[in-house]
Amino acid sequence: NAPDLHAKGYSGAHYGIGTWTNFGGPKPEGQVEPGYYNYTPEWCARLAKSRKEVWETKRLYWLLKMQFPLITARTPEYALFWKEWGGKYFDYLDDYILDLGSYRGAKVRPPEGWTERPPGGWTDIDWAVQSYQDFFIYSIDKVLSAFAAEGVRVGVYIDCSWHPRSDPRPYRRFMQRFYQMVRKNSPEGLLVVHMSGDRRMAIWSMADVLLDGEQFDARWRRHIADKPQLTSNDCYPSVLPLDRVRASYAGTLWGPQPVFLTWFDTDPRQKEDVYRKEIGRDTSMDPLRQPPSFYKRMRYGTGLMLVHDSIFWWWGELGTCGTGSNIWNRRARWGWDETVTFVPYWDNNGMIELESADRDNIVASAWFRPEGNLMVMIFNNTDEAASVRLKVNAQRFPVELKTFSRAEDITSPVPALAPGLTEPDTYEYTDGVLDVDMRPMDFRLLLFE
Repeated sequence: NAPDLHAKGYSGAHYGIGTWTNFGGPKPEGQVEPGYYNYTPEWCARLAKSRKEVWETKRLYWLLKMQFPLITARTPEYALFWKEWGGKYFDYLDDYILDLGSYRGAKVRPPEGWTERPPGGWTDIDWAVQSYQDFFIYSIDKVLSAFAAEGVRVGVYIDCSWHPRSDPRPYRRFMQRFYQMVRKNSPEGLLVVHMSGDRRMAIWSMADVLLDGEQFDARWRRHIADKPQLTSNDCYPSVLPLDRVRASYAGTLWGPQPVFLTWFDTDPRQKEDVYRKEIGRDTSMDPLRQPPSFYKRMRYGTGLMLVHDSIFWWWGELGTCGTGSNIWNRRARWGWDETVTFVPYWDNNGMIELESADRDNIVASAWFRPEGNLMVMIFNNTDEAASVRLKVNAQRFPVELKTFSRAEDITSPVPALAPGLTEPDTYEYTDGVLDVDMRPMDFRLLLFE
């Protein structure tokens, strides 16, 4: 709780996740990437000092992000131990074996012809191997010791650390050792594990926080494993049925629980790669430059979360969803604060009704404000276009609604899904009734005016 956090010296329940990931951290101009985990004392000190001011002035608690099994083949030790660690051999490892005698931090030269990170240079290893565990803990101990020396509190965010389907005990022993090492350097250091639906709880018992969110990924992969003709555009409604999401993530029932759905971002069976080549660059992290299939998936995910009044971790609601502007900002201008009341589709006391061909998969939720403003979300969880009739029973609302004449879909126009449309879609509202057309697997966020 907040008093406890303040007593420990934190500014509040806000933990900043750092950008220190699998890529060796920041490096001076012109310096070759040092390789995974081979951090010199100078590098470790520089990283710790970079967080000192924000800790001392804002008490912002930082989490170092890492993945246990992922390593770059440019790590010199990997050239010697790749067989023992269960990794993959790369032709250019011989260069590192020959050059290990002159190795110090970032001074290792890449093989001739390479510029930065070699293509295919990342590999997964088996982190149950004792020598790799020793190497990992020794390396991270150097980094955390530097933070301790600077008096900066720091924790660890372990991201998606999958493991082979084998005896879980070596992984559990490693987690125990890792926990002890973190506690030695940072007695109150927080260990956060992004589980991604991992069911082997025994491995992660030495953690402070377990985050789920990618558990639907395994379901999606299993669903399409034997159906090469399918794409994620074909199957994701069956992966995320309304009843499953409602039971797991409805904000009204369970409170805010972010849902992380990165695997619905890209799909190798789509034409995203072709699209990116045609425009001459990678657009994977640019929400404004995506193919239509991307927007279909992201709008679907956004609608699924919005209709349950839940949080979406990916671009989704916080991005453009193909509309050219931020939906969140439009909602905020309507007035978004603690006085807003959510009306869920599964329990609305007759305040809103929706007539549709599929009452189980085409649903509507709403939000209203004390002064009588109204916003309604209609979500089509089917792969067919549909015409629906929305009825607003004003007399059942606990506040007096304003007099409305129309409703505007504040998520339109959507160039990716409706080429040529330049004006927002609007619908006449007469005698409490609104007739709305719905695209397949899409939503409309209707602001009543």
